[in-house]
Amino acid sequence: INPHKSIFGGNYDVNVLMQVFQNEGYDLAYQNCRNSIELGHDECGFILNYELDACPLFKLCGFGRHWSMIKKEGSEFVEYDSLQESPVPLTHE
Repeated sequence: INPHKSIFGGNYDVNVLMQVFQNEGYDLAYQNCRNSIELGHDECGFILNYELDACPLFKLCGFGRHWSMIKKEGSEFVEYDSLQESPVPLTHE
């Protein structure tokens, strides 16, 4: 049994991801979407965990959430998501 994820599979705990990135030399700040987020000017990316549109049984078993990442590449941000066929450049209008 892995104590850092659901016994039915699915999501890893945010603390596992934070430790991996900190081990690689990145500074991380946990943000909760229920609070306003203060951004600086040196963010290089964001790790997102969001609820999927899944059936209630999957959600009960821990399969209702998904991780993706937004990474800064030059002056652009790109979304990396295993549910997409390829990375998606993000633009703001």
